[in-house]
Amino acid sequence: IRVVSQQQDKQAEEIKLPAGTITDQDKAVGVLVIGFIDENSVWNHLKNKQRISELQEEIDHYTQSYNHDKARIRELNSNPKAIEKIARERYFMKCDDEDIFVLSDDERVPQRQEPVENMDDDERAE
Repeated sequence: IRVVSQQQDKQAEEIKLPAGTITDQDKAVGVLVIGFIDENSVWNHLKNKQRISELQEEIDHYTQSYNHDKARIRELNSNPKAIEKIARERYFMKCDDEDIFVLSDDERVPQRQEPVENMDDDERAE
């Protein structure tokens, strides 16, 4: 037979928790799992939101490009002069009685000359 004092009995009741009671430590572990570790965590949620906004910008860019190209195709189908313009500008095509001159805005690269000390006396005289 075991004799337990009233004070010891009260301490034993305080330590024992009823089933289903959540401690502060359990709460902290739950926050860590949900906040950082779980696949549905807050961190992953924020990364997914950022990725969605990047993809939405990409969709907007390609939609704008598609609409521009669609309008250009409509113009090419309705205007034969537009096709002729592209053929002349991009592919340098011409009619039989025309000549094409291609002008470039590129700067000429100066030719490299050999240093004077590497030349013979005969070459310097020239």
